Amino acid sequence: MVLRIRNAKVAGSTPVSGTIYFNELRVIRSFPLQHVGQIWDNRPHNCVNLPRVLGQVIWRQVCIPANHLNTFPSPHLLQNRQRRPGLNQPACPCVSEVMKAEVFDTCPAQRSSPCCVRVIAHLSHFRRFRSIGARAAFAVDEYADQALVYNDDIQGTASVTLAGLYAAMKIKKSTLAQQRFLFAGAGSAAIGIGRLLIDAMIAEGVDEKEARQRIAMFDIKGLIASQRDDLNGWQQPFAQSMKPTDDFAAAVEAFQPTVVIGVSTQGGLFSQPVVEKLCEIDAQPVIFALSNPTEKAECTAEQAYQWSEGKALFAAGVQFPPVTAQGKTFYPGQANNFTIFPALGLAIYATRPERVTHEIFIVAAQATADQITPGELQKRMLYPDQNAILETEITTAARLAEWIFDRQLARVERPEDIRAWLESLAWSPDYAD
Repeated sequence: MVLRIRNAKVAGSTPVSGTIYFNELRVIRSFPLQHVGQIWDNRPHNCVNLPRVLGQVIWRQVCIPANHLNTFPSPHLLQNRQRRPGLNQPACPCVSEVMKAEVFDTCPAQRSSPCCVRVIAHLSHFRRFRSIGARAAFAVDEYADQALVYNDDIQGTASVTLAGLYAAMKIKKSTLAQQRFLFAGAGSAAIGIGRLLIDAMIAEGVDEKEARQRIAMFDIKGLIASQRDDLNGWQQPFAQSMKPTDDFAAAVEAFQPTVVIGVSTQGGLFSQPVVEKLCEIDAQPVIFALSNPTEKAECTAEQAYQWSEGKALFAAGVQFPPVTAQGKTFYPGQANNFTIFPALGLAIYATRPERVTHEIFIVAAQATADQITPGELQKRMLYPDQNAILETEITTAARLAEWIFDRQLARVERPEDIRAWLESLAWSPDYAD
């Protein structure tokens, strides 16, 4: 069962646009019981896929309400309808207070207890308040060495994106360290993906300086160039010594990317001239239009395949149908967190590692990409078949657990059969006779 706390907040805190899930079924003590309601019809994204995956992998949860008043104004949504905090208001005291109340007060000095917390900081919706959104979205960094916690919007998005990139490299017969990445968007999602990309390239043998030189970003004011004086602390490490431009096509021409990743919510930003230029730069350009909903995708699957004459390796944040171009049928992938986060949650809950490290998200990405069959790669599929999503999650979780045990990070005894052990821990919504 999934429960939701709504129309409530921790005493003295400002409501924020975020959701915090706990693996234990208990109502946060500060919240009245009458504020609990169902959540399944609350999530416009993945409302079909999440119950199917979470119903058998992720267990009982309690969450704090998301404030999507301006983003999802439907009167049918169960949500906190208070206004978002303004520029001078604290953005994330609620996260701090809940972490203290539910993690540290509940299991003090017991890091081995199952206090795995999944923080979904939907603070990228602070489009008008970039500094607030970034500060709150990265608040989870504060607790990385104190609790088993991760930010799904940042680290989960980065991991699932990296999984698609690993699959693309299999098709290209190349490596990440040989690519050049241009992000459309420079918010928390882009920063999170960029950070994990750097770690992944370092793992391939390049140094951090070279890895950073292979990543450029473009936001609403243009290219993230070192000359700009309006960059926040998370954007500055990605600033390139290039001539500033507010034209995305010009940025493509100047940076010569082999991979473009759209997290801008600017529908149509990947125009036909941009796609055609990418094909001039690379024989198999990687085009990830990750913004959602559909109208905000930087381009559609049909546009990417048609404009590239079938050369593009494409994935999106939403699911597009198969596309026929140049006499071939292509199957666009959906780079969505539900492909990875149930596996992460299950593996972390089961093994109770010392901490949730960056490497775990790289291993999750590799494990996901490795499940794509040669036949699926021939179809340009960058993610496993969604019809086998539960099998994908269990396989990824087993690989993660094995990695955690191999590095002696687990605080439970290693079982003889890791997969069978994980399957025994996964909750199944079966009714008793």
